[in-house]
Amino acid sequence: MKRKIKELEERIDELRSQLTEGRDY
Repeated sequence: MKRKIKELEERIDELRSQLTEGRDY
């Protein structure tokens, strides 16, 4: 279970970085 959460968190970080790349913050 713990490992699953870790994988999801990593994937979320990836997606978030992709989103922020397309914008100016």
